[in-house]
Amino acid sequence: MEDKLKLRVSGKYREIILGTTLIITIFLAIYINLRLGIEIVYTHLFYVPIILAGVWYHRKAVFVGVFLGLLHIYLDWLAFGTLAPEPVIRSIIFVSVAYVVGTLSERKDKLNDELKESRTKLNESLRQLSNVIEFYPDATLIIDNNGRVVAWNKAMEDMTGVKADQMIGKGNNEYAIPFYGYRRACLLNLVGLPAEELKEHYTDISLENGRFEAVSGATSLKGRPAILHCTASKLYDDDGNVTGAIESLRDVTAQKKMEAELQQQYVSLTSQHELLQQQAGEINRQNVELTQVHALLKESEEKHRAITTSVNDSICTTDLNGTCTYINPRVTELTGYTVDDIINKPLIDFVAEESRDLVSSLISTVSGEDQRSLEIWIQAKPGNKMLIELNMSVIYDAAGNAVGLIGAFRDITERKKAEEKLIELSRAVEQSPSIVIITDARGKIDYVNPKYTQVSGYTLEDVVGNDPHKINAASLSPQEIKDRNKALRLGNYWRGELSKRKKTGELYWVSASVSPVRTRDGEIIRYVDVEEDITERKKAEEALQSANAELEMANEELEKRVLDRTEALTHAHNTLEAIMQNIQIGVVVVQRENSEITYYTTKAMEILDGPVMGLAGPGRSRPYEFLQPDGSVLPADLMPLSRSLQRGENVQNQEVLIRRKDGSIVTVLMSSTPILDPDGRVTSAVVGMLDITDRKQAEQAVGESQEKFRNLAENINDWIWEANENAVITYSSPKIREILGYEPEEVIGKTLFDLMYPDEAKRFKKAVDLLYFTREPFSYLRTTLVGKRGTLATLEYSGRPIFDKAGVFRGYRGVSRDISERKRSENALLRSEARVRALVSAIPGTILWVNKAGHFLDCKVEEGYELFPRSEELVAKNAYEVLPIDLARILIFNVNRALKTGKPQIFEFQFDVAGGTRYQKAHCVASAGDEAMVFIHDVSLDDQKKKPAAEPETRPEGKKQGTTSRNRLQSDPEPDSGA
Repeated sequence: MEDKLKLRVSGKYREIILGTTLIITIFLAIYINLRLGIEIVYTHLFYVPIILAGVWYHRKAVFVGVFLGLLHIYLDWLAFGTLAPEPVIRSIIFVSVAYVVGTLSERKDKLNDELKESRTKLNESLRQLSNVIEFYPDATLIIDNNGRVVAWNKAMEDMTGVKADQMIGKGNNEYAIPFYGYRRACLLNLVGLPAEELKEHYTDISLENGRFEAVSGATSLKGRPAILHCTASKLYDDDGNVTGAIESLRDVTAQKKMEAELQQQYVSLTSQHELLQQQAGEINRQNVELTQVHALLKESEEKHRAITTSVNDSICTTDLNGTCTYINPRVTELTGYTVDDIINKPLIDFVAEESRDLVSSLISTVSGEDQRSLEIWIQAKPGNKMLIELNMSVIYDAAGNAVGLIGAFRDITERKKAEEKLIELSRAVEQSPSIVIITDARGKIDYVNPKYTQVSGYTLEDVVGNDPHKINAASLSPQEIKDRNKALRLGNYWRGELSKRKKTGELYWVSASVSPVRTRDGEIIRYVDVEEDITERKKAEEALQSANAELEMANEELEKRVLDRTEALTHAHNTLEAIMQNIQIGVVVVQRENSEITYYTTKAMEILDGPVMGLAGPGRSRPYEFLQPDGSVLPADLMPLSRSLQRGENVQNQEVLIRRKDGSIVTVLMSSTPILDPDGRVTSAVVGMLDITDRKQAEQAVGESQEKFRNLAENINDWIWEANENAVITYSSPKIREILGYEPEEVIGKTLFDLMYPDEAKRFKKAVDLLYFTREPFSYLRTTLVGKRGTLATLEYSGRPIFDKAGVFRGYRGVSRDISERKRSENALLRSEARVRALVSAIPGTILWVNKAGHFLDCKVEEGYELFPRSEELVAKNAYEVLPIDLARILIFNVNRALKTGKPQIFEFQFDVAGGTRYQKAHCVASAGDEAMVFIHDVSLDDQKKKPAAEPETRPEGKKQGTTSRNRLQSDPEPDSGA
């Protein structure tokens, strides 16, 4: 209701209505309050303008609330001559109501705007999909899960004569009536059924990647019998749920009719040929057959020998026991054996030991249905082994009996080595401890290895297609960057040290080596940047410089002290006194006879926070108290000073608490040593006090920190683990309970391999063995574990090696993250991409993806299409580089018009080829962002296109001869001023 009111009452009328309401409310308030003397009833009228202002002007309604509140207070004061609290409270309520209503109204309007924007984007996506289906050249219909028609394209209208608006939304198999005359299940209703159940209605049934193809002959189109080639498949949403089905139909009546006529002629000719053969056989059967057999045999042998001699593959034949009966010359060239070395010898004699069992099994089990292909090792001459790819099948005689085997093979040793080397190089880059960045010739990032992500924090998705200096800007000056780029463009090598910024903003240093990658023709196509993280080295250098400076200062200070000490030997007592007064240990000397304190340092006074007195006397004679670590009073006989004075003990580092006169408590390590006279009697004692209060507090903080770390490890979302040098788990955080259902105690003592399927454990163990051999940190290592209840979880591992103080390797400590959901999302994305590629591959003709600047982003060029080059030569180029100027201009014009108007654009063009003129029709449809799809179809067979173009043919400079274009826009006839 409020939206309708807001729509009707807009602009200046809101101000008029609100102002009128305020004036009426004010006059009523004055009349009721001053004239009638009523102070409460009229205030309810104030809520009307407050609510209207909140709905229309949001939080600005607070001003209306403040105004009416002040008016109410003023009128109440005029009426009663005093300021009462009630009108003040009501005024505050007015302001509160205005703020709440304005805030709610503003939030509602924002939600409405967001909803409208979401609906607009959804409608735009549906419109683009509808355009693609509408201009699909084959007749296409789509139904939902309820069997209702949701799409009926123009080609379907042309085929059946039924308009889309007559069929959209219809169900109960009504879409079958234009083809069969009655309601029945079509191919898109039968997708998923076995082929045997479809033979009742269809022929030539095939299934590939979930797509059914079949031929239906019991159909009629516009009153004439027709044969249709049908293609159908199910439609899925992003979660893999079936949302409907799609079917495309093509009229193949003429093609099938021609095939039937050819089949009849073939049958007739075959019958006549058989009759002639029978007659000839009756006349001179024995003689002719014998002559023909010898001639055919000789011809077959000559053809066989010519073929086997000329092919590049090595060919050999054997009998059923595996004895060689024939080899072509390529066998001797490849193996080094002569013909006599091989003929009549068992094939198994030339097979390497590791492949003999496989070859023996092949010879003994090959049957008429088998055609085997395998890779085996053979023993060449002299003593060399080579890996070959062998294809073997059975030889039959005229009676159909197996008489031997024939095999063709080729040397793939070098190819295998190259493949293994390529895999090793790829793994080396992926597992390299150095940062590897690969850019294209323009300096845009194509690839970064995991070490780059580990150091900088940026993933491949974050940086691909970007300039490295814009991602984590280096510390090079503009001139240094210019010099480096100049050197690289000249093909030179560049090396230097620079600082960069991580994704978190943290600074790190690298030693970079950049070199160009050239093609065989010398063209630079890539740049490879290998970087070493030298942050720690930089820190060490800075620390070393600082330490050297401090060392030099210390040496200078030491020399100065030695000189001063030499010159001030006479002042040794004063120097010792100064040292005693400045050391961190409080020192006190106490006599045994009268407990007199004969010496103490300033630090002792600081520790006791007062005068040094009564250390050896009774507790009441001193202003402080000695306590034991548990807080109880320390008995006098246990005092270190008393033990040294009375019993001559040497007490070291006894922990004592001192409660000072202000009530504060300090913790000290108290040591006491007796001083003896020449007769060995104790005359005094020296007591030292070291204040360890701060250290105690630090130890307590460390304990609390360890407890926090334990709590963090137990509550973090990732699984924290430790494994010893034998890969046995020695620690597990409780997160394993959520991931696999095991208690931490259940996995301790096991290896990760015990939690995997055997094949996965075997694969993962190779990676772990390599890590334990190299003892390097690792990241992003993935594997799948089996939970306690059989559930599977995909984990991503990162870890660092553990070394003891002696540098001995003790295992790994790391973190594992459950990425099962992310893995399922990746698989869903791959399935979605596969469906899109399948749809594009099924569309006939040429398809181009072009941006508004005319650059080709992707393409599918129809085989044999003369105008466009191959796909790999077309992508990333501009239309003006590969097309005639006129055609490039009209192509870019229609792409920009489709992107601007959102409507499909149609244009036509022609070009000359050997043998005639080709006429083309193109449909341009907006895709996403600044991209558009262009569908190009050959319409040369259309008689209308063979008429001369109405417009004069122009060939500006640079335009290819024999190419013209005409444009027809599928939109309003009025010109677009912005085109």
